[in-house]
Amino acid sequence: VAVRCGCTSICPSTLLFDAVARASVASKVARASATSIDQFSIDQFNPQASRKTLPTTAWAFATAGHPSPLLFDAVARASAASIDQFMPQNLANMAWAFATVCHSSPALFEAMSRASAARIGHFSRQNLANTAWAFATVGHASSALFEAMSRASAARIGQFSPQNLANTAWAFATVGHASSALFEAMSRASAA
Repeated sequence: VAVRCGCTSICPSTLLFDAVARASVASKVARASATSIDQFSIDQFNPQASRKTLPTTAWAFATAGHPSPLLFDAVARASAASIDQFMPQNLANMAWAFATVCHSSPALFEAMSRASAARIGHFSRQNLANTAWAFATVGHASSALFEAMSRASAARIGQFSPQNLANTAWAFATVGHASSALFEAMSRASAA
């Protein structure tokens, strides 16, 4: 609550003090809540969770801005056995979630790379762009996956949104995967 000084207006110094105090309290509550959420999540985590539940859990924590290293490690371990059964949307969401919270899990990304490359023809344009972005963000430059994404993206580049084009171009440039066919298709799509 702002305190009024002797004049008729609210004192800027008092407002600043009040804002800093509230931010400090909010930060402490957030840290305590995060610790509680981590512990609850690990306690309640089911390693036998379905191939849909695992990516959804990771996506929810990433969307909330909560990186929970223990939870993401548990999701990575639990996903290893069933990653080949994940649907394209789940693979893309899992990769996006891990990249969003900067949780690099090389073994998981290698498994997702193989599973994604095998199903790349079933990925939506959004899945393609998000997967490319995620793999580039964590620095996992799987040649086989990027080649498969290159072919699939080039074939449907006319359907990509401007954001999908930008994310895909950034990802390929970031990992250094040269794909003249893809970049020519992007150039044509951007000019249209």
